[in-house]
Amino acid sequence: MRLRLVAYGLAGLLFELVAVARLTTAATSSGNFSNATHLPLFPTIEGEPELPTLHLSLSSLLPILPHLAPGPEHTLAVTLATTAFKPLLYNWLCFLRYKAKWGQTPEFDMHGERKTAEDPYPDTPKLLVVTSDEDLALELSDLGVVTWLILGIDWEEWDEIDRMADDEPTKAEAIDNLQRAMADDLFTNLRLLDLIIPSVAPIEPEDIHKVVPWGTLRYQSLMLERTAVMSALVGALVESQRSEAAARKAEDADWRERALKHDWESGLLHREPFQGVKGVLMVDNDAVWLSSPTPFISHYYRPTGPYPAIVYAPDMSPHTRNAWGTHTMPCACFFYTRVSDDGAQQAAPIYLDPSSNEPMDPYLYSPAEGAAAAWRTTTLCHISMLWQALETGRRQASFLHTPDEGEAPLAISMPAMSKARAPSFQATSLGPALFLSEQLTIDMPEISHEHFLDAIGSGNLDDLHFLLDIAGLGVDPITADVHQSCLAQAQAYQRITPARKPTGWHERPTSLTLQYYDSLGAAGPRPHTPIRVEALPYDLFPPGMRYFDGGLEPGVRPCVVHANYATGNRKEELLRDKGMWALVRPEESDTGLWTCDAKVMRAA
Repeated sequence: MRLRLVAYGLAGLLFELVAVARLTTAATSSGNFSNATHLPLFPTIEGEPELPTLHLSLSSLLPILPHLAPGPEHTLAVTLATTAFKPLLYNWLCFLRYKAKWGQTPEFDMHGERKTAEDPYPDTPKLLVVTSDEDLALELSDLGVVTWLILGIDWEEWDEIDRMADDEPTKAEAIDNLQRAMADDLFTNLRLLDLIIPSVAPIEPEDIHKVVPWGTLRYQSLMLERTAVMSALVGALVESQRSEAAARKAEDADWRERALKHDWESGLLHREPFQGVKGVLMVDNDAVWLSSPTPFISHYYRPTGPYPAIVYAPDMSPHTRNAWGTHTMPCACFFYTRVSDDGAQQAAPIYLDPSSNEPMDPYLYSPAEGAAAAWRTTTLCHISMLWQALETGRRQASFLHTPDEGEAPLAISMPAMSKARAPSFQATSLGPALFLSEQLTIDMPEISHEHFLDAIGSGNLDDLHFLLDIAGLGVDPITADVHQSCLAQAQAYQRITPARKPTGWHERPTSLTLQYYDSLGAAGPRPHTPIRVEALPYDLFPPGMRYFDGGLEPGVRPCVVHANYATGNRKEELLRDKGMWALVRPEESDTGLWTCDAKVMRAA
């Protein structure tokens, strides 16, 4: 299997050299309903797919992504997959392809003319699946789904090298290969801190600490992997698509000048279409899409809209104040992030301070850089939260049990810890991190993309400790206490500032309204501030409890139905009870393949 992965890596590298020169944005073939009862879930691919589908690194993946984010929205859908949730993933793909028709080619362009451009990869589903499960990654890639396999450190190989004699001829080469593998892993430091679950859990008692042992911290470890993946992916896209504000301003001014001259014959009014990825939509796949969410996240219908850095589905009622005094709670299951500044100069006016009458230069506003910074802050908050909780659990486990002679020193599988609950990521990390990212006077570190990747993947834990310490998030190794958590920082900031009252995008802030997207404060103008964050309509993107337990406004038809409050098999049961399970397993299908029930999707 490892040899096969190496082959995939070489193929991806060759494709990268070709694809960098011809990045195109394309759409998938139409997935119209037919009279058939069972529709194919995956396209039929003759031989190997032309587009490489299995990737082990960002370097080979980045040239692929524009093909997965077709126009006009250029939105890349990303989901994290596990073997346990594979049926839910496949059911989600059914609704994605046939109900929401995600990524399908528009019939007409923005000028109302019939489109003639063809998708060079029509059989490639327009999404990116991220997984650390090798078998699932190979299965998905063979089915034509572009997959990023987060391949971790092979601890068994590490132990084998350690047992080699120093004079063994192959030891030096083995050490070099292992060090190269660690250098290629974006999250080496997180693994060395035992914060990310390995693909295969070790079975030796002395190695069991590597599986994030107690309670639901196993789940939080998986969530940290997703957070780290998003921060790396968003940062890489923002860096690769970066454009200087002065250059964009000069280009637009030149285009407007030529347009005013009405030079129709020379074709000067034609502008090159956007090529790349405008936004990344991170989604959970234990859900059903009843319609495409792009109208709510693209903001093309609002020419002078906010062009926010981040748009999210709320996890709590917008009428309820949360732990740090604001309204709504961001849900980690539906999270749109801007990775391009295309169109950002059309955002609502930004003022230097609430009393200013002169708006700032709109070309200084960079929602992409703001989003990348917010993800880095979120990752630091998440690392600190999980690390502290893990240390606390270990200390509690050691207090509750005295090991017998020859027994592992930490009784981390004790029943007393099996029902322990990990802290809420949304409440202690994600929400506070977004709130802190919006502010200007918080002492969160300004970290470049390169510095951040070094800190989480260098193999030197001091790099990560340094960032956590200067952010005030370092964990005391003795007490497992954090100097001041992100939640505590958000609460402290809220107590010393005026209450924020949301206003319309067109309204100017008053002296009593600290409007976070219209005020740069005393810190002065920075290109990516203020970081604008916006919540989606609550009943159109309801959390699972809101939908399944009732309470939606009469007549509201949600865009997304999410089974996020159910656990285990109850997720599938809920979707079946609501008539939203369209997946037909191979043994139940006439074709012997994974298919989708058209009748279910029509009725949903």
